[in-house]
Amino acid sequence: MTITYRGNQINKGLNRAANTYKGRCNIYTGAQLKIEILDGRKDKMPSTGTAVLVDILRSTTTMPIILKQNASYILPCATIKKARGIKREHPDYVIAGERYGFKVPRFDFGNSPSEVWGIDFSGKVVIFTSTNGTKILEKIPLDHVFISSFVNASATYRAISKEKEVHIIASGRPDGYADEDFIYAEYLESLLKKESPSFQEYRKKILGSSGAKRLSLIGFGRDLEYAVKLDSVDFPVIAKEGRIFRYE
Repeated sequence: MTITYRGNQINKGLNRAANTYKGRCNIYTGAQLKIEILDGRKDKMPSTGTAVLVDILRSTTTMPIILKQNASYILPCATIKKARGIKREHPDYVIAGERYGFKVPRFDFGNSPSEVWGIDFSGKVVIFTSTNGTKILEKIPLDHVFISSFVNASATYRAISKEKEVHIIASGRPDGYADEDFIYAEYLESLLKKESPSFQEYRKKILGSSGAKRLSLIGFGRDLEYAVKLDSVDFPVIAKEGRIFRYE
Protein backbone atom coordinates (compact mmCIF):
# COMPACT_ATOMS: atom_id res chain seq x y z
CA MET A 1 0.00 0.00 0.00
CA THR A 2 1.33 3.45 -0.92
CA ILE A 3 0.01 6.95 -0.46
CA THR A 4 1.38 9.79 -2.52
CA TYR A 5 0.56 13.47 -2.27
CA ARG A 6 0.65 16.27 -4.76
CA GLY A 7 -0.78 19.76 -4.64
CA ASN A 8 -0.10 23.42 -4.04
CA GLN A 9 1.94 24.88 -1.23
CA ILE A 10 -0.02 25.57 1.94
CA ASN A 11 -0.96 29.24 2.10
CA LYS A 12 -0.47 31.10 5.32
CA GLY A 13 -3.49 32.57 7.02
CA LEU A 14 -5.74 29.54 6.69
CA ASN A 15 -7.09 28.05 9.87
CA ARG A 16 -5.96 24.70 11.27
CA ALA A 17 -8.46 22.69 9.26
CA ALA A 18 -7.42 24.36 6.05
CA ASN A 19 -3.76 23.79 6.82
CA THR A 20 -4.53 20.10 7.34
CA TYR A 21 -6.28 19.66 4.02
CA LYS A 22 -4.59 22.18 1.75
CA GLY A 23 -3.14 20.40 -1.26
CA ARG A 24 -4.86 17.15 -0.30
CA CYS A 25 -4.90 16.05 -3.88
CA ASN A 26 -3.65 12.55 -3.29
CA ILE A 27 -3.73 9.06 -4.64
CA TYR A 28 -4.27 6.13 -2.31
CA THR A 29 -3.45 2.78 -3.83
CA GLY A 30 -4.39 -0.39 -2.00
CA ALA A 31 -4.40 -4.01 -3.13
CA GLN A 32 -7.54 -3.61 -5.24
CA LEU A 33 -8.54 0.02 -4.75
CA LYS A 34 -7.43 3.41 -6.01
CA ILE A 35 -8.85 6.55 -4.40
CA GLU A 36 -7.95 9.96 -5.73
CA ILE A 37 -8.94 13.25 -4.11
CA LEU A 38 -8.91 16.12 -6.58
CA ASP A 39 -9.35 19.88 -6.59
CA GLY A 40 -12.11 20.43 -9.14
CA ARG A 41 -10.93 23.90 -10.08
CA LYS A 42 -7.27 23.05 -10.60
CA ASP A 43 -6.75 19.38 -11.39
CA LYS A 44 -7.32 17.40 -14.54
CA MET A 45 -10.65 15.62 -14.41
CA PRO A 46 -10.71 11.80 -14.55
CA SER A 47 -11.69 9.94 -17.70
CA THR A 48 -11.98 6.50 -16.09
CA GLY A 49 -13.39 5.09 -12.89
CA THR A 50 -16.15 6.46 -10.68
CA ALA A 51 -16.42 10.14 -9.77
CA VAL A 52 -17.98 11.67 -6.66
CA LEU A 53 -18.64 15.42 -6.67
CA VAL A 54 -18.33 17.18 -3.30
CA ASP A 55 -19.56 20.70 -2.52
CA ILE A 56 -20.96 20.28 0.97
CA LEU A 57 -21.43 24.04 1.56
CA ARG A 58 -23.79 23.82 -0.16
CA SER A 59 -24.87 22.40 -3.51
CA THR A 60 -24.17 18.68 -2.97
CA THR A 61 -26.08 19.01 0.30
CA THR A 62 -29.01 20.99 -1.08
CA MET A 63 -29.63 18.79 -4.13
CA PRO A 64 -30.03 15.49 -2.23
CA ILE A 65 -32.43 17.25 0.15
CA ILE A 66 -34.50 18.54 -2.79
CA LEU A 67 -34.76 14.97 -4.08
CA LYS A 68 -35.64 13.74 -0.59
CA GLN A 69 -38.52 16.23 -0.72
CA ASN A 70 -39.81 14.25 -3.73
CA ALA A 71 -38.66 16.33 -6.69
CA SER A 72 -38.80 14.30 -9.90
CA TYR A 73 -35.27 15.29 -10.88
CA ILE A 74 -32.90 18.26 -11.00
CA LEU A 75 -31.55 20.00 -14.09
CA PRO A 76 -28.06 21.32 -13.22
CA CYS A 77 -26.96 24.47 -15.04
CA ALA A 78 -23.48 25.96 -15.03
CA THR A 79 -24.81 29.43 -15.85
CA ILE A 80 -27.69 31.63 -14.75
CA LYS A 81 -28.46 32.34 -18.39
CA LYS A 82 -29.03 28.67 -19.13
CA ALA A 83 -31.17 28.24 -16.01
CA ARG A 84 -33.37 31.19 -16.93
CA GLY A 85 -33.66 29.94 -20.51
CA ILE A 86 -35.04 26.59 -19.31
CA LYS A 87 -37.42 28.41 -16.96
CA ARG A 88 -38.79 30.48 -19.86
CA GLU A 89 -39.47 27.31 -21.82
CA HIS A 90 -40.94 25.52 -18.80
CA PRO A 91 -42.58 28.06 -16.48
CA ASP A 92 -43.96 25.27 -14.31
CA TYR A 93 -40.45 24.16 -13.30
CA VAL A 94 -38.99 25.34 -10.00
CA ILE A 95 -35.80 27.39 -10.30
CA ALA A 96 -33.19 27.48 -7.53
CA GLY A 97 -29.61 28.62 -7.12
CA GLU A 98 -27.11 31.20 -6.01
CA ARG A 99 -24.09 33.24 -6.94
CA TYR A 100 -21.40 33.88 -4.36
CA GLY A 101 -23.73 32.53 -1.67
CA PHE A 102 -26.80 34.65 -2.36
CA LYS A 103 -30.04 33.69 -4.07
CA VAL A 104 -30.27 34.81 -7.67
CA PRO A 105 -32.93 37.52 -8.10
CA ARG A 106 -36.35 36.20 -9.16
CA PHE A 107 -35.40 32.59 -8.42
CA ASP A 108 -37.81 30.55 -6.30
CA PHE A 109 -35.10 29.34 -3.93
CA GLY A 110 -31.44 29.85 -3.25
CA ASN A 111 -28.87 27.14 -2.59
CA SER A 112 -29.78 26.67 1.05
CA PRO A 113 -30.44 23.30 2.68
CA SER A 114 -32.31 24.95 5.56
CA GLU A 115 -34.54 26.79 3.08
CA VAL A 116 -35.56 23.72 1.07
CA TRP A 117 -35.83 21.37 4.06
CA GLY A 118 -39.51 20.51 4.48
CA ILE A 119 -40.60 21.98 1.14
CA ASP A 120 -42.81 19.64 -0.88
CA PHE A 121 -41.35 19.33 -4.37
CA SER A 122 -43.57 16.37 -5.31
CA GLY A 123 -43.64 15.87 -9.06
CA LYS A 124 -41.59 19.01 -9.70
CA VAL A 125 -38.57 19.43 -11.93
CA VAL A 126 -36.02 21.73 -10.28
CA ILE A 127 -33.61 23.86 -12.30
CA PHE A 128 -30.47 24.39 -10.24
CA THR A 129 -27.34 26.49 -10.58
CA SER A 130 -24.55 27.28 -8.13
CA THR A 131 -21.28 29.16 -8.03
CA ASN A 132 -19.14 26.04 -7.69
CA GLY A 133 -20.79 22.65 -7.82
CA THR A 134 -22.70 22.84 -11.09
CA LYS A 135 -19.72 24.39 -12.86
CA ILE A 136 -17.36 21.64 -11.75
CA LEU A 137 -19.96 19.00 -12.62
CA GLU A 138 -19.97 20.22 -16.22
CA LYS A 139 -16.19 19.72 -16.40
CA ILE A 140 -16.24 16.02 -15.49
CA PRO A 141 -16.22 13.90 -18.67
CA LEU A 142 -17.51 10.66 -17.15
CA ASP A 143 -21.01 9.53 -18.13
CA HIS A 144 -22.24 9.59 -14.54
CA VAL A 145 -21.15 11.34 -11.36
CA PHE A 146 -22.29 10.72 -7.80
CA ILE A 147 -23.43 13.78 -5.83
CA SER A 148 -22.41 13.45 -2.20
CA SER A 149 -22.12 15.12 1.19
CA PHE A 150 -22.63 14.10 4.79
CA VAL A 151 -26.40 14.01 4.28
CA ASN A 152 -26.10 10.93 2.05
CA ALA A 153 -22.62 9.69 2.96
CA SER A 154 -23.56 6.11 3.87
CA ALA A 155 -25.80 5.73 0.83
CA THR A 156 -22.99 6.98 -1.41
CA TYR A 157 -20.53 4.61 0.22
CA ARG A 158 -22.83 1.63 -0.33
CA ALA A 159 -23.24 2.56 -3.98
CA ILE A 160 -19.52 2.82 -4.71
CA SER A 161 -18.00 0.44 -2.15
CA LYS A 162 -17.19 -2.22 -4.75
CA GLU A 163 -15.64 0.13 -7.28
CA LYS A 164 -11.92 -0.26 -7.99
CA GLU A 165 -11.17 3.34 -8.93
CA VAL A 166 -12.85 6.28 -7.18
CA HIS A 167 -12.18 9.97 -7.78
CA ILE A 168 -13.52 12.30 -5.07
CA ILE A 169 -13.69 15.78 -6.58
CA ALA A 170 -13.79 18.79 -4.28
CA SER A 171 -15.57 21.72 -5.94
CA GLY A 172 -13.60 24.50 -4.30
CA ARG A 173 -14.41 28.20 -4.54
CA PRO A 174 -13.63 30.95 -7.07
CA ASP A 175 -11.58 32.79 -4.45
CA GLY A 176 -9.53 29.76 -3.53
CA TYR A 177 -9.42 26.64 -1.43
CA ALA A 178 -12.52 25.06 0.21
CA ASP A 179 -11.25 23.07 3.20
CA GLU A 180 -14.70 21.71 4.05
CA ASP A 181 -14.86 19.73 0.79
CA PHE A 182 -11.53 18.06 1.49
CA ILE A 183 -12.61 17.25 5.03
CA TYR A 184 -15.64 15.38 3.70
CA ALA A 185 -13.52 13.79 0.96
CA GLU A 186 -11.26 12.31 3.64
CA TYR A 187 -14.29 11.02 5.54
CA LEU A 188 -15.59 9.22 2.45
CA GLU A 189 -12.09 7.96 1.67
CA SER A 190 -11.90 6.50 5.17
CA LEU A 191 -15.19 4.67 4.66
CA LEU A 192 -13.94 3.22 1.38
CA LYS A 193 -10.76 2.02 3.11
CA LYS A 194 -12.97 0.09 5.58
CA GLU A 195 -11.92 2.26 8.47
CA SER A 196 -14.31 3.58 11.12
CA PRO A 197 -14.12 7.38 10.95
CA SER A 198 -15.63 9.27 13.86
CA PHE A 199 -18.41 11.43 12.48
CA GLN A 200 -18.35 13.64 15.55
CA GLU A 201 -14.70 14.45 14.93
CA TYR A 202 -15.39 15.30 11.30
CA ARG A 203 -18.43 17.34 12.31
CA LYS A 204 -16.22 19.46 14.55
CA LYS A 205 -13.75 19.92 11.71
CA ILE A 206 -16.52 21.08 9.40
CA LEU A 207 -17.99 23.52 11.91
CA GLY A 208 -14.51 24.92 12.55
CA SER A 209 -13.53 25.15 8.89
CA SER A 210 -12.84 28.34 6.98
CA GLY A 211 -15.80 27.48 4.75
CA ALA A 212 -18.12 27.38 7.76
CA LYS A 213 -16.83 30.72 9.00
CA ARG A 214 -17.35 32.25 5.57
CA LEU A 215 -20.91 30.93 5.36
CA SER A 216 -21.74 32.36 8.77
CA LEU A 217 -20.26 35.73 7.86
CA ILE A 218 -22.57 36.09 4.86
CA GLY A 219 -25.62 35.21 6.95
CA PHE A 220 -26.17 31.51 6.30
CA GLY A 221 -24.89 29.99 9.52
CA ARG A 222 -28.13 28.06 9.91
CA ASP A 223 -27.21 25.94 6.88
CA LEU A 224 -24.25 24.45 8.73
CA GLU A 225 -26.36 22.22 10.95
CA TYR A 226 -28.26 20.94 7.93
CA ALA A 227 -24.99 20.21 6.13
CA VAL A 228 -23.89 17.89 8.94
CA LYS A 229 -27.18 15.98 9.33
CA LEU A 230 -25.46 12.66 8.75
CA ASP A 231 -27.43 10.27 6.55
CA SER A 232 -30.61 12.36 6.59
CA VAL A 233 -30.98 11.27 2.95
CA ASP A 234 -31.08 7.49 2.64
CA PHE A 235 -30.30 7.13 -1.06
CA PRO A 236 -27.36 7.91 -3.35
CA VAL A 237 -27.72 10.69 -5.92
CA ILE A 238 -26.31 10.59 -9.42
CA ALA A 239 -25.86 13.02 -12.30
CA LYS A 240 -26.33 11.44 -15.70
CA GLU A 241 -27.36 12.66 -19.15
CA GLY A 242 -28.01 16.19 -17.94
CA ARG A 243 -30.17 15.24 -14.97
CA ILE A 244 -29.62 14.62 -11.27
CA PHE A 245 -31.82 12.01 -9.66
CA ARG A 246 -32.07 9.26 -7.08
CA TYR A 247 -29.80 6.34 -7.87
CA GLU A 248 -31.73 3.15 -7.24
